[in-house]
Amino acid sequence: MVERTSEQATPRERQSSRAAFIVFVVVLVFAVPYVLFGVGSYHWFFRDDFFFITNRNATSVNDLFRPYDGHWTTVPVLIFRTLWALFGLRTYVPYQASVLALHLGACALLRVIMRRAGVGPWIATAAASTFILFGPGQENIIWAFQVGFTGSLTWGLAQLVLADHDGPVDKRDAFGIAAGALALLSSGVGIAMAIVAGMAILGRRGWKAALLHTAPLGAAYIIWWSIEHPQLTAPLGRPSVGVTFRWIKSSEIGVFLALGRYQIVAALLAVVFVIGLVLAWSPLGWSGLRRLASTPIAMVVGAVVFAGFTAASRWYLGSEFARSSRYLYIGTALTLPALAVAVNAILRRRREVGIAALALLVVAIPWNATHFDQNSVFGKNYMKSRKQILTNVVRLPEAREVPRDVRPIADVYVGPDLTIGFLLDAEKAGKLKAATGPISPQLEGELIVKIGVAQDTGGAPTDCRQLSRTLEIKPAKGTVYSIMTPVTISRRNSAGQWSPPVSFNPIDGSTLTIELRGLDLRLAPGRTGSFTLCSIA
Repeated sequence: MVERTSEQATPRERQSSRAAFIVFVVVLVFAVPYVLFGVGSYHWFFRDDFFFITNRNATSVNDLFRPYDGHWTTVPVLIFRTLWALFGLRTYVPYQASVLALHLGACALLRVIMRRAGVGPWIATAAASTFILFGPGQENIIWAFQVGFTGSLTWGLAQLVLADHDGPVDKRDAFGIAAGALALLSSGVGIAMAIVAGMAILGRRGWKAALLHTAPLGAAYIIWWSIEHPQLTAPLGRPSVGVTFRWIKSSEIGVFLALGRYQIVAALLAVVFVIGLVLAWSPLGWSGLRRLASTPIAMVVGAVVFAGFTAASRWYLGSEFARSSRYLYIGTALTLPALAVAVNAILRRRREVGIAALALLVVAIPWNATHFDQNSVFGKNYMKSRKQILTNVVRLPEAREVPRDVRPIADVYVGPDLTIGFLLDAEKAGKLKAATGPISPQLEGELIVKIGVAQDTGGAPTDCRQLSRTLEIKPAKGTVYSIMTPVTISRRNSAGQWSPPVSFNPIDGSTLTIELRGLDLRLAPGRTGSFTLCSIA
């Protein structure tokens, strides 16, 4: 049974439809303060965020079109550069609001797609609401850098909605192609969304409309790829067919586990998915299938295609990595419309069974909505520590004594340009608000170690020693060491107190250069029971 149009609906049905829409809008509006000032409020500038802040310029063609980790990221660069010009590093909220706005736009577009696929208003509201506060996909909701992934999804969904119409080509198609271009220029997810659009439009309107919507995007990507040569495969080469299959399988199972939280619920949702789609689409003729099923089917296929793309570049991390937050988010979004169609069909065939199916879909909402910080590594303490370092280090007199290229946070994932010189310039320009209040001796010692022992790459190690105990040294300024294993370094102040140990990992640079005079340091093994310390020739 197909959902009746608004013209055919009774006044009571129209009233119910309006009520369902209002409830959905209320949930959308509620999500804004809940995320920005609730579950996401602990977030601050984080890892890859700094690449677009320190290492790109909106006036440079090279910076706008140069790949980032294999992705075409023109739109995210423009977003970050605009926000940097307006807000600097003074607050993270506008950056976070940009990705949240795109996410909520995706939620609204998913509901539109569900309704056009024949899903009833309340089921569409329930299904789309499961995605609004989708804790398992938190990276694409609260991490500003993910305007790339989230933007590609949202613009791609906009293209689907704009292209979903009868009749000849009109201005909606022009806007749809523009939306597809924005998706392509946001991240590699845009490639998968272009494929989804091509399949959906082919089924809905035929090959000419599909070609109109995809050929310009394909041509643009080929031109960009031929100029920029992005790295699209893993450093260890391409995965085997078996590895790719296991990755895709893990991804699809992960989607249902994320929606249902419990294994039994996830398994039952998968059963609902299969049986419900058979019930929904088997009675339809060809014209009905083209109108109602083209987009949901294309999106489900797109979820598999996207998983295959991610396998090509991340397979070496293991199939469990297919369930990373950013990937689960995309896979779930592409699966939800078809799942809503399935639940809707069961509800129309057997009401009591359909209510149970709907309950399976929404049972995990409270858990997902309240568990946005499951990643203990990059949780509240991590963000607080990073903010504390960058807003206090500029207050130290020693910050003006060390070379400008010293990195207070020597992390390969923040890039080489987050330097003390950049931070001092940002503070001077009013783009970084330094912390206030006294700096504790412990924090002062930690910060002096971070800038007084500059970590970088290069140099040929000689005269190496393996030590299983602590080593106290008073090196002269300019002394250079090399580490082969993780090590921690503490500083003793004039009162004889040792600062908290600062970790140095050779993956972030194996060379340590002493940049301050009079440092009294203690070196100790990192995660292992010993460490290797070398001189530099």
